[in-house]
Amino acid sequence: MTVNLESSTVDVHLQTPSGDVSVGQFSLNDGQVTGTDRRGITYRGTCTPMPDGGLNVELMASVPAGTRIGESKVTETDAEQKLAFHLNQEQVAGQQTKAILLSGFGSADVRFEVR
Repeated sequence: MTVNLESSTVDVHLQTPSGDVSVGQFSLNDGQVTGTDRRGITYRGTCTPMPDGGLNVELMASVPAGTRIGESKVTETDAEQKLAFHLNQEQVAGQQTKAILLSGFGSADVRFEVR
């Protein structure tokens, strides 16, 4: 699958035992990624095509104070975290999930759906 890096929308879903949960919708414009997830965490960064047909993604996650972690924990201060990962062709096409770690929140299997 070829991703239009000039202008695309990416729906991100968290895979859970009870089914997919929408994380949020992100914009991809001229290789720049922006969006906010359902918890209010803002992501900004870049998406670079690779020769294998995949994408290298580098994001800065801005986590606001008061963000809920699980059932009973809440972040106390604003924080930023850098995320960097590679999506292979199947992951870009939404056919495979990608395990992504956000420190303090844990790892999650995430599926990307590019439109």
